[in-house]
Amino acid sequence: MFIISGECLWHVSTFTGESRHSPISVFHTGQQQYFRVKPQNTAVVEGQTVELQCRIGNQAGSVQWSKDGFVLGFDRMIPGYPRYFMEGSGEDGVHDLRIENAQLEDDGEFQCQVGPSGTNKAIRADVNLTVLMPPSSISISQHPNGSIVEVMEGDTLTLKCVVAGGKPAAGIRWHRKGVELRPDNVQYNTEKVDEHRETAISTITLTPTHDDNRALYSCEAVHKALASTPMISYIELSVLFPPGPPEIEGYQEGETVRMGDTLTLACVSRGGNPLAKLVWFRNDQQVDVTYTTSDRESTNTLTFQVESSDNNAIYRCEATNSVSPKPMVAMVKLTVQFAPSKVTIMGPKEAQEGDSVTMVCMTDRSNPPADVSWVVDGRPVQAASSSVADPRGGWVTTSNVTVTITGHERNMKMFSCYAVNQALSETMVETAVVSVLYPPKPPVILGYTEGTPIETGSTQQMSCVSQGGNPLPTLKWFKKDKEIESTTTTNNNVVTAEVSVTVDDNDNGVEFRCEASNSASLLPMVATTRLTVYFPPSAVNIKVKPQRPKAGQKVTLICECASSNPQADITWWKDGFLIHGTPDGIFDAPNGGRSTKNILQLNVSSQDDGAVYTCQATNPELKQSAHDAVTINVLYKPEFETKPLQQYDVIEGESTTINITAKGNPSNINYSWSKASSPTSLMPADSNDVAVTPVLSAGSLFNVTSVRRDQAGQYKLEASNEEGSSFVTVVLNVLYGASITMATEYALVDQGSNAFLECQVDANPLSDDVIRWQRPNFDMSRTRQSIENGRSYLIINNVTREDSGIFLCVADNGIGNEAQKASTLVVKHKPVIERTGSHSKAAGSEGEDVRIICRATGAPNVSFTWFRDGSTIQSSKKVSKYEIKSKHLDFITYESTLIVKDLKTQDYGDYECIAKNDLGFESFKIPLGRKSAPDPPISLNVLNATHNAVILTWTPGFDGGMEQMYRIQYRKAGSTGGYTVVDVDGQNTTVFTVGGLELGTEYVFGIMALNNLGGSDYLEDAASAVTLSKPPLGETEKVVDQSLTPKGDIPRIIIITVSVVGSCLLVLNIVLVVCFVRKRRKKRLEEGRASGDEDQDLCLFSMESDHSSSKAATIEMYAPSSYNEGLNGESLSCNSEKSDNYSDGHSAGGYSEEQVKSETTAYITAHSDGAYIPDSSMPYYCPYPYPDQVNLDDRYDRSGPVPNKLLYGTEEDFYTNALRRNAYNLKLGDRPDTYEKGVYPPPPPGRTAASGAEVHHPPSSEERHYVPYPSGATTSKPSPALSTFNPHLQGSPLHSTPNQCNHMSPAEGVIVHNEMDGHLV
Repeated sequence: MFIISGECLWHVSTFTGESRHSPISVFHTGQQQYFRVKPQNTAVVEGQTVELQCRIGNQAGSVQWSKDGFVLGFDRMIPGYPRYFMEGSGEDGVHDLRIENAQLEDDGEFQCQVGPSGTNKAIRADVNLTVLMPPSSISISQHPNGSIVEVMEGDTLTLKCVVAGGKPAAGIRWHRKGVELRPDNVQYNTEKVDEHRETAISTITLTPTHDDNRALYSCEAVHKALASTPMISYIELSVLFPPGPPEIEGYQEGETVRMGDTLTLACVSRGGNPLAKLVWFRNDQQVDVTYTTSDRESTNTLTFQVESSDNNAIYRCEATNSVSPKPMVAMVKLTVQFAPSKVTIMGPKEAQEGDSVTMVCMTDRSNPPADVSWVVDGRPVQAASSSVADPRGGWVTTSNVTVTITGHERNMKMFSCYAVNQALSETMVETAVVSVLYPPKPPVILGYTEGTPIETGSTQQMSCVSQGGNPLPTLKWFKKDKEIESTTTTNNNVVTAEVSVTVDDNDNGVEFRCEASNSASLLPMVATTRLTVYFPPSAVNIKVKPQRPKAGQKVTLICECASSNPQADITWWKDGFLIHGTPDGIFDAPNGGRSTKNILQLNVSSQDDGAVYTCQATNPELKQSAHDAVTINVLYKPEFETKPLQQYDVIEGESTTINITAKGNPSNINYSWSKASSPTSLMPADSNDVAVTPVLSAGSLFNVTSVRRDQAGQYKLEASNEEGSSFVTVVLNVLYGASITMATEYALVDQGSNAFLECQVDANPLSDDVIRWQRPNFDMSRTRQSIENGRSYLIINNVTREDSGIFLCVADNGIGNEAQKASTLVVKHKPVIERTGSHSKAAGSEGEDVRIICRATGAPNVSFTWFRDGSTIQSSKKVSKYEIKSKHLDFITYESTLIVKDLKTQDYGDYECIAKNDLGFESFKIPLGRKSAPDPPISLNVLNATHNAVILTWTPGFDGGMEQMYRIQYRKAGSTGGYTVVDVDGQNTTVFTVGGLELGTEYVFGIMALNNLGGSDYLEDAASAVTLSKPPLGETEKVVDQSLTPKGDIPRIIIITVSVVGSCLLVLNIVLVVCFVRKRRKKRLEEGRASGDEDQDLCLFSMESDHSSSKAATIEMYAPSSYNEGLNGESLSCNSEKSDNYSDGHSAGGYSEEQVKSETTAYITAHSDGAYIPDSSMPYYCPYPYPDQVNLDDRYDRSGPVPNKLLYGTEEDFYTNALRRNAYNLKLGDRPDTYEKGVYPPPPPGRTAASGAEVHHPPSSEERHYVPYPSGATTSKPSPALSTFNPHLQGSPLHSTPNQCNHMSPAEGVIVHNEMDGHLV
């Protein structure tokens, strides 16, 4: 279809619903077509939009555009070129070419072509389109943008600016501090990047000065594509140059400052890069290096207090930096005015009358010089002075003054020197004293008047006083010609020397002398005195004639005392009563004293045996005495010291020995026991019938084994000697432990009332304190107890529900174990439900059976009811949602468990528990929830603490419905550091030991609970404890043992060598000892045969083979033999000849072989086989009767078999055994005062044929040798009760003749083990 419109004919076609308009020829009549607006060469920045104008006047032909000779077509949409469009109205002849988002490919030649039409010729217009590309980057080579370039002043710096990737190449401009530079030395060139882009390079050369420091140099890219966004790169120059010279502010040279002023000197240096480092020097010594900088200057401020040493001091400030060729310096020299710091006076310290004394006064440095003047004894004195410059600055002034000592000064002459600094108006003064010497006055002795008596042992104080003298005198005391120590005091011009003498007998009539002297005296001045000392006699001596009187004989005692002043008076005493004697003369004695003699005559009786007569010599003036005592030994028949019907207590089931010793002289006494209700004697110790009764007698010993209550009663003992016989009756009281025969089991009472508990006890002894009531943590002061006839009543007043519990009736009379019986007190009260810990909540998961526990206390019986949402929960044996179980935990505690089966969501909530009894009820709602983390424990407590561990216990909280564990944290008390954490092993444990702690340290502890769902909060620092400061002995031994343990194994060859050598030495030792012992024994036996002691009866020893001990003691720990019970109905004893008395003193080094008289009491006891006999359970007796010994008198008369051979003990054998016994006693720690009467340690075991020892034939009468006791000097000290060598001790088993011994044959069934536990040889 063709449309004619205006000047053009348009062809309109329809294609797919769109219309396209193409220009067609338009016919004009009479005018040619022309370019109304010709296209112009245009530049566009890449990515922007550009329009090339082409507007036709009188258009007749069709219009199209071409690019680089390639036509784009007549379609105004320009197919194939989506960014190209022809804009404008074709009807108006507007055919502008619009190019969007210009690209490099668009760069080229475009032509607007108008085709011919009719008479109109074709016309064309060319235009060039240039596509511009901005440069991609700009940089100054080798210098990042904004960097600081450091350069020395005057050096040449070349900067190269590179602008990369522009089209066309960019221009470059240089700027300094924002001002464009147009130097002649700028070089510009370009480099091709590709066919379109170029890189521009500009190079500039600089010679920086200090004005260029901190100047910004930049290069800018100049490009049409950068019209709105400049592209710049810059650097900052750091020009290094020296600082300016320093300047000192705060002091001008020539100014004057005073010592003590505060002076501030400021050193300032300006300029420089870097800024100057400033250092202060004082006289070339560095004093301050701290300085500050601000903007363009450095400052170092030095502030100090001016001293005298600053006078002429040079203070110098040096300024330097890293480019300074040398430091720049500024300095000042100070002028300081100062007074002298001190004045010194030199001259003599002492002078005597007539001496000429010159004193010199010298000042310390001063500026200006000090003026010096003198004052002597308060009066001014003219003296010349001179000043000399000091190298350190200032002047030193010196002045001399000379005076003569006249003697009127007495003690001293005073010189004062004054030094005045006139400029400062300051004065220094120094004073010196010259001591004037003269002798003291003669001394005087005070405190004692010669001839006055002094008691010996007393302290006599005497004072020596001397007055005057300069210097004050020195006082010395002398006893005879020996100086003695004294104490000197001074009061003004009086000197006192005090001496304290503890006088004794030797000081009687001795001269004491005091000497006074000083440096002015030629000879010491003296004062003397003599002491008169009263002293008592030091000792007295008593002689007895005859030494062993019989009852009724006359005895003379002679007493003589030692020296005494005045003479002593002698008196006699017995048992505290005065007895008059007869004076027998007075004699001269040492130390100027006198000796006195006195005689006492007596008619002795049995009461005088063992009586002590004391001679007392008394000084009548001092009332002090010396004593000596003598014991009279009188022969008399036996007398018992035991009171008739004396009671002996023994515990039932135990064994006891009663030793009732009769006193008689001679001491050879025979004893016989019988029961008071029986005419027959008790079974003697050597009876063959050992199974009849456990009651045995042996001499004065009365033995009861495993005593029974029915053995209590009276027993009679008869004692006889050569002088007659006597009787005594004793009572055996059997004690037994307490037992409770009846006690209240259960008492139910109301609150506020009184409770009554009863307890009945059987015991011997039975006293009121045997029965007691107790209950832990209960206030027993609220109770009353009454006891009557072994029956105790406990009354608890005004009881409350907290009083419910167990009271213990405890019976204990000290024998055996205490007896206990519990009495339960239950106080009626309404129920109280427990609301803490695991009973406060419940938890579970769906599908589980959950237990909800309700626990309550109450009395009487408590019952429970459960509610849910106001409805009662019933328990049924049939299939039910709930099940209820109840338990009675103790006498007041009850528990009900509600089991919720197959837990559902709707089952969560509160469950109410009601506990009730006859007195009331209480309810508590227990929430049932889902399982959760546990609650913290309720409490944490310390049970115990050792040296390295603490035992903790705690009360669990709610466990969250799961098994819970615990974690403990601890640290040192007061520490701010972290905690040490330890997990407790095991679930639901409530006791744990924290170990590895330090000695003597306080710790604090906390605890938390945790389960599978998490943990609770910590119960922090809930408990504290202090560990012990010392470890137990066992721990210490371990530490010592570890420290002594060798670090490596000992080589085997060394062990073998040492073992072989040691074994050889041991064998050699044994051979030598055996040879020596046999030789010694042979010699002793030969001496025994020669002595002719065949008429003496001997005590026999059972010896093991031929191995006897040497003289060295061997320590044995003995376990006793066992004896079967039994007696044969009569007592057996053997008598010996009389022998002289011997002393009980002895030593381990040697002993006398004189015959002695002793007393032996046979000892028999019964024990189970192999039983250990405790300490102090058996007495010693001498010599030891071993079980295989036999009675010599019956040896050849018995019808039964006799031993084949017996060995008799030698002196050496006996002495060795005695040493063993003593060593054994010492090992056990026995003390004489710890043994009761008749109770002694056990004898050592013997060796018998039954125990495997060899049986020997008895020796002939010629081979018998008596073994005496060691003897020594008499001592007045009490003898040990267990001493082997103490035959005189009353009650001792050794107080008998050596051969008065009971014996027992091997046939009597004694069993002795070869080696028993505890037996050490």
